[in-house]
Amino acid sequence: MSFKSESEAMIAANKVKDQLGKQWVVEVWENLGWHSKVSLDNTIHVYIDKSYGQFHVMIGEDGAETAHLSPDWKDKWDNDPIIAVQKSIIAYKKNWNDYKDRQEKILRAGLEYISNIS
Repeated sequence: MSFKSESEAMIAANKVKDQLGKQWVVEVWENLGWHSKVSLDNTIHVYIDKSYGQFHVMIGEDGAETAHLSPDWKDKWDNDPIIAVQKSIIAYKKNWNDYKDRQEKILRAGLEYISNIS
């Protein structure tokens, strides 16, 4: 749910930034109400959900997640922004490792095939 005013959204985002650290950047925008998030290096984004007092995390540049690496919804939400980030990073790392393992298997199979036809 959105905030009623830009200043309300800004205050909420700055509180989250204070919890996460000075390197996080606040962003506030209007889209049928005021919304806010804080981002780290434009890759980890913590969105503030006013109605539930919760935070959810998206990992990916400009907030566009890489679908096959994205954590499940249960791993992206928490009442504490620090825990939401921690849970998301842990789930993302597991998904990344699984993806990397599958890609290495594909590469090994391909390399084995071309070595046998030469």
